[in-house]
Amino acid sequence: MHITSYRDNILETSRQLIEHMIVNHNKVLTVRIDIRFPSSYPHNGMNDEIEQFNKNIARCFRYRNVDMRYIDVREQNYSYHPHYHALIIVDGNKIQNPYTILEVATRTWNGIVGSDTLGLVHLCTHQEGHPIPPMEMIRRPSSLATGAQLEQQTAAFERARRIALDHTAYLAKEFTKGNAPEGVREMLASQIRRS
Repeated sequence: MHITSYRDNILETSRQLIEHMIVNHNKVLTVRIDIRFPSSYPHNGMNDEIEQFNKNIARCFRYRNVDMRYIDVREQNYSYHPHYHALIIVDGNKIQNPYTILEVATRTWNGIVGSDTLGLVHLCTHQEGHPIPPMEMIRRPSSLATGAQLEQQTAAFERARRIALDHTAYLAKEFTKGNAPEGVREMLASQIRRS
């Protein structure tokens, strides 16, 4: 029996980012993507490219007046290049379709690594039989809902929130972490500004 261990700091940071967005928006879309380098890319072992990606994608959504947060984790096993698993969290009132995020992320990443290769940014659409259902829009219950309607909306909200949090476990898995050069972070995330 295989037992998976998780990094608590990644789980907690993911939870904080999702909860922050839920407090600030009545609809929240969470989208998980994987990010890879082209096989011939001359990677220097640092996180320069993913840091530039985070800065550029945040600027792009800010320009569109879309509140967004991100968390990405670096993994590397036997490959020369690391790869990243990322969770992009956006105001679901402004963006309802994960393919909008995929398009922005692909254009941004391919520009940074100087490639037009398709598939370097992969939208994690979960296959049938996967133990966690595909992600859904997280909708807070309406303040006007009462009785059975409120119960139904609350149940749907809790289910969607749980699905989003369950998906963050993949980012937090211990396997393939711990291989970054000394001083190179394996988790990069948006800051939550306290008011």
